[in-house]
Amino acid sequence: MKIINNLFCLTLFVALTSGTVSAADQQPESAPPDAEALFNLTQVWKFHLKFAADQWQAIEPKRNPNAGGFGRGPNDARNPSRAAELLAPVLMSQADRDRNGTLSAEEFATLGRSWFQNWDKTGAGTLTQSQFSAGFNAIRSPIGGGLPLVGAEGKRNGIASVIGFEFDYVHADLEIAGKTIADVAVRYKGNGTFLELGDNPKRSLKIAFDKFQKGQKLAGVTTLNLQNNVTDVSYMNEVLAYRLFRDAGVPAPRTTYAQVYITVAGQFEQRYFGLYSVTENVDSDFANSRFAPSQKGVFFKPVTPQIFADLGADWAPYNQLYDPKSKPTDEQKRAITELCRLATQADDREFTSRIGQFIDLPELARYMAVLVY
Repeated sequence: MKIINNLFCLTLFVALTSGTVSAADQQPESAPPDAEALFNLTQVWKFHLKFAADQWQAIEPKRNPNAGGFGRGPNDARNPSRAAELLAPVLMSQADRDRNGTLSAEEFATLGRSWFQNWDKTGAGTLTQSQFSAGFNAIRSPIGGGLPLVGAEGKRNGIASVIGFEFDYVHADLEIAGKTIADVAVRYKGNGTFLELGDNPKRSLKIAFDKFQKGQKLAGVTTLNLQNNVTDVSYMNEVLAYRLFRDAGVPAPRTTYAQVYITVAGQFEQRYFGLYSVTENVDSDFANSRFAPSQKGVFFKPVTPQIFADLGADWAPYNQLYDPKSKPTDEQKRAITELCRLATQADDREFTSRIGQFIDLPELARYMAVLVY
């Protein structure tokens, strides 16, 4: 019986991902009334997005013409001009202390002195070729993968942004379970997953219900993320991981699944784009459903090769690296800068006595327990 059940589940999964089973046959009679009904792992929704032709054209990401691509030939990272393009953002992020987009002679000299001190491991006052090579490789690969992830000030972070892709919202209508939500905002999302797709049209999407229509929501939710799972053939890694965190009492997004169909006026009707996992956005709705109203805070999405590195007391060098999703207060800025100073500069005694002022240690313990489980 167990073998039969497993075969049935596998057959159903293949059918869902191939589109041979109609999601419409499984749809409830009405749209989900609340988030609990929406994020239901026993339900595969049908999401039907409808675009005007000009909006479908506009959703294609704009790209800086000076940015390169991937692959062999002139866009290969081994090409000297391509290597310089990838290296320049790393150098700028390390040297541009005031984050104004330019380097002064003093900033450039300060960076050089810092490199020399770090690379001169023996304190000889000179560098050998092997020391120089090791140090240079370290600055080329500050995050392990050899590519910079910090975008321009005010832009998205991530490799897609760094090499020039910009994802703009366009207008669309969303139909779900017989209900049409008009004028939602849709854009592509992702970094590595976006770049891996090539010409595959199944791109991850972000849907913002209230960007063009203030106060508009679906089931009490303002924003949804549609993940294409291009790197997860099981379609379950993220879904099950979030479930495990939630079961352990760690705040984590809720999820469901949807078969996504797209209509573009005058071009095609209800074309099936595939099965997506649908993930709750980490935003004010998320916070309001997990935390007490008195717990005021701000979400950060840090992208930095050296988390908690001490960059000084001024907030400017931290802003793009830590990417706050709302405007932080002066007190919240100080909390980050002081935590970074504590983590980088404090001795064991000071660190132990003060870390609880910045980190919810029981919450961190639950998170780490699941992470290493």
